[in-house]
Amino acid sequence: MNKQYICPKMLEELYVTKRMSCKEISTLLQKQGTKVKPWTVSRRAKELGIVRGISEAILVKDFKRPSIELSEIEIEALDGFLLGDGSIQQQSSRSGRLSLTVQYEEFGKYLLSHFERYNPKWRQRYINSERYQKTLSQWSGETKSDKCFLEQRKRWYPQSTKIVPQDIRLTPLSLLLWYLGDGSYKPTDKCIFLNTQGFAIEDVQFLCSKLNELGVNCHRDKRNKIYIGARYAVLFLKLLAPNPVTCYNYKFRAIEEG
Repeated sequence: MNKQYICPKMLEELYVTKRMSCKEISTLLQKQGTKVKPWTVSRRAKELGIVRGISEAILVKDFKRPSIELSEIEIEALDGFLLGDGSIQQQSSRSGRLSLTVQYEEFGKYLLSHFERYNPKWRQRYINSERYQKTLSQWSGETKSDKCFLEQRKRWYPQSTKIVPQDIRLTPLSLLLWYLGDGSYKPTDKCIFLNTQGFAIEDVQFLCSKLNELGVNCHRDKRNKIYIGARYAVLFLKLLAPNPVTCYNYKFRAIEEG
């Protein structure tokens, strides 16, 4: 007999009827000669659909749901999303989800529209700002959990710290989402800043090199931001996909001003 075999009927009796924890079941089984860890007990219960309530039933449903692989366009959107306002939250050892909090509902819904296959949800919340001494409105969104997002989290957070992956896609779509999320236009100098100060210096230098390959002359400034001068600001903006959100029209004034 497999030393890790767990009888379904016995597991249901111990877990559901006697309401023993996975650790307690593991200890009991090991005393009986079945060498099994608590997480193996938990996994086996999910595989068999053995649950103790509605919340666990939902988790089991997500556990059994086949992963939806990201398309190349979705990866482009994800890369721009993560360079800007987005993040990937790990939900379990098997799945993760995209999440973001932004100021404008229009922008947030546009970001998550690229991941409609993952059933994004959206809500408004209010926070008390000490800086502005008033209550501010924010919009938060997230996708459903999926294995593909956990794989992307490993790509972007290999040591639990966000980095810029070497295979990043800098395309019209990803550049647009990046700029909308973390870019700014300074009309007095007609220059553009990309707010990359949250990344390591070597990551910012890498992004500069990738932009230079696209013909956009730029450099990392002393604040660890990417600076694009007036001479190349319009060129950079013309590389982006068309802007579909009116709330950030002001970020494209460089094109209007020539």
